[in-house]
Amino acid sequence: MTPPAPPTEHHRLRELVGTLIGLAVLLVAGLGILWATKGQVNDGASRRNTVVHGSPPSQHSGTQRPVGVPASAQALTVLGARDGAAFAARPAVAGSPIDTTASVLVRLIGVAAPAMPAVARPVQCFAADAYRALQRLTPIGTRVWVIADAQLRDPDGSYLLYVWNSAGTFVNLALADGGYVRPDVMKPDTARQGAIQEAIDAAMKARRGLWGRCGSK
Repeated sequence: MTPPAPPTEHHRLRELVGTLIGLAVLLVAGLGILWATKGQVNDGASRRNTVVHGSPPSQHSGTQRPVGVPASAQALTVLGARDGAAFAARPAVAGSPIDTTASVLVRLIGVAAPAMPAVARPVQCFAADAYRALQRLTPIGTRVWVIADAQLRDPDGSYLLYVWNSAGTFVNLALADGGYVRPDVMKPDTARQGAIQEAIDAAMKARRGLWGRCGSK
């Protein structure tokens, strides 16, 4: 049998080139893996830093005075609705018009909601709907802003106020426009009664809310 011929210079060169190409491929692959790993580590670190050091988006939600709220308005924290036109609240600080930080009962000027059930009276048509509407506009724990008119308190000791919620919505007017309340002229507190009455008239004409379901009851 004839022994194999020894590799020529040409063969050795081809083997060397093949080896170099293989090493280059391995090097590129290694660099790619290293780059991807570094990117994941950095991206994860960045996300962790954002969570640890950044403020949650809702941290100060509702604590800043919304656009449209009178500059003199006092901030209160809502404790819960009592009916469709009254809710309990606590002033953030004593001031004007409420000079205490104790809980108070706020009654909305210019509107009257259907009566909720009580010992001496039955529930009126649309009372539960009005109650839920006020709850949606002034959820428990949220901030509202209030101003008074000429007379601050009614004979029962409730505070008669105009109210804006944390979205800047004028609550008295919103309830009137939605058809949840009837007009209640609380003289001498009539500074905004014209706008409230216009909203109630529009709701009556469109038969919104109680005007469509309860008529003149």
